[in-house]
Amino acid sequence: MAEQEGDLGEALRLGHEALVVREEVGDPWAICVSRNNLGMVALLQREFEQAREHIRESMLLAATVGDLWIVAVGAHNLGNALLGLGQPAQAGAHYREALRAYVEHDDRWSLALLLEDVVLLALHIGRAAQALQLVGAADALREQLAAPRAPAPAKALGSALATARESVDAGRHLADGAALDQAGVVALVAEVCGT
Repeated sequence: MAEQEGDLGEALRLGHEALVVREEVGDPWAICVSRNNLGMVALLQREFEQAREHIRESMLLAATVGDLWIVAVGAHNLGNALLGLGQPAQAGAHYREALRAYVEHDDRWSLALLLEDVVLLALHIGRAAQALQLVGAADALREQLAAPRAPAPAKALGSALATARESVDAGRHLADGAALDQAGVVALVAEVCGT
């Protein structure tokens, strides 16, 4: 844990240095990328207010320079920050925005990551069955991509789901989620995030 905090601290320091240089150069796209990176580090540090500010700034700049992909990734990350700040409805709106872009671009890798983050929203609003369905859908995508979950995120997701697994028929809901086609996945995310 201390090693990870040190790594994040170093990433934050380097990120701020890069931002200063990019602001001096005046390259809006590079500034946008730096802000996005700083937002990601803040999310990992659970500094949700700071993450929200960096990500919002990144999204505004990305829209200005026409980088709609960073806008989509920013919406996903902003959803995470807002959920961390206890704003599930706003988080859901941003998750839906990211979902639309990921589906439109057929980015199954980003979609799997999004599903795993929407699991936390589902748990936050008391929808254990849907949380497990989302995990099943994410697992199916990861299997198609031959991209297993990394150990640290797998452990965090497992911990988050511990109570849900005890309260509902976990195996059935995981299987139901794994069997969903893309339209079913989109409908599930929309239902959890609010339409």
